[in-house]
Amino acid sequence: GIYMGLFALITRLLPPVEASVLAYALSALVNFVMQARFTFRQQALSGSSAVRFVLMHLFCMGVNSSLLWLATGPLGQPAMLSQTVIVIFVAGLSYLISRFWVYPPARA
Repeated sequence: GIYMGLFALITRLLPPVEASVLAYALSALVNFVMQARFTFRQQALSGSSAVRFVLMHLFCMGVNSSLLWLATGPLGQPAMLSQTVIVIFVAGLSYLISRFWVYPPARA
């Protein structure tokens, strides 16, 4: 939600791909804390989780930006509609990477 709100605001000033990158960067810190605390119930935020989160976030930002460029450039689709569809895919990808790599379940 934070990302999409920022994207909607920033696209008034910048082209879609640049707006997407800036919105991703601005929402990264909030996403790290919210995912760690609420989604994956991590009590202590570790440095290794932070590094993995940044790498995952950069990867997902690249996927998002590439798909958005394709949709709004060569395919000529509207930015908000394209981003809405793409963000659903990228959110699922982000969740899976976070679940199994960024915040892996504790080993018994």
